[in-house]
Amino acid sequence: MQWNENVGKLTFVNSILPAEIREVWQETPGISVLSPVQGEIVHAWSQEEPYLLLNSVDGDIRAAAGGEVMAVAHGVNEEKILRIRHWDGTESVYGNLKQSYVDVGAEIHAGEIIGEVLDLQPLAFEMRMNGKSVDVTHGLKPFAE
Repeated sequence: MQWNENVGKLTFVNSILPAEIREVWQETPGISVLSPVQGEIVHAWSQEEPYLLLNSVDGDIRAAAGGEVMAVAHGVNEEKILRIRHWDGTESVYGNLKQSYVDVGAEIHAGEIIGEVLDLQPLAFEMRMNGKSVDVTHGLKPFAE
């Protein structure tokens, strides 16, 4: 008989605890950042697909936290992909951009508008800690206009 590391873990508890307790209970460190768009989550983060898809009300994409722009690249269909390294060492990646308003090396501030999402497409958003994708679903804070 083989030992299964997942047996006995109380992962269901995460769904029934209040948010403030959930951060203590999570296996991965809790990260709290600004939501990059004003809108709703249309694809949840999972181990198999470690990113969020978020619909945008107005098309604006905002920096989840302050940091430095590390890359602006082109995706498969010429959409832009933006990567920012934040002051705490985490990174955020923004995909499905029609346009980036920032260049590599630019210093940006939390909540700053950094780009525009493709028409009729959700924003693909990923946060990374130590090079690994982390779920920030419960740590997304709405931004104030």
